Order: sequence, then structure tokens, then C-alpha cells
Amino acid sequence: MGQKVCAVIVTFNSEKYIGALLCSLKRQTYPLDIVVVDNGSADGTVSIAQEAGAAVIRNADNLGFAAANNIGVEHALGRLRARFFRGGF
Repeated sequence: MGQKVCAVIVTFNSEKYIGALLCSLKRQTYPLDIVVVDNGSADGTVSIAQEAGAAVIRNADNLGFAAANNIGVEHALGRLRARFFRGGF
């Protein structure tokens, strides 16, 4: 069974930085899933993350870093469990 890393990124009005961050992560050679948890941004953060191919979770309100991070980790674990049970490892 191969190992996989999941990067969970919490954002709030981060359009200035999210594109470069996601490009950098996509250049990595290690297998990587990217989950962006947006905390109610009012700028272009969500569309940039979606266009980059990240899984995006949108919170209607800013729940704070810890709560948003926990949401992202739960999502990542769910994706990994689903892949495991499909025999995708």
C-alpha cells in the first residue's frame, strides 16, 4: 500500500497568495491530495483554488483556523478511507 499525503489549507480572503501556494504544491513529486477549506472569503480565493484542481470546502462564515482545519482533516480522512475501501491504494 503506497503512502499519500494530504495538504489541508485554511483560507480567508487569500487570493493574493493561494495561486502560488497551490502551484508550488502541485509541483511536488510525492503523491498529494490538496484540500482547501475556505472560511467565508469575499474575494477570488475559492475560484482560484477550484481552477487549480483542489478539493474546496466552503464555510459560509469564518469559523476560525482550528475549526476549519478540523473540517479539512475530516474531509481528507474520508477521502482516504473511500480510496482504501475501493482498493485504490
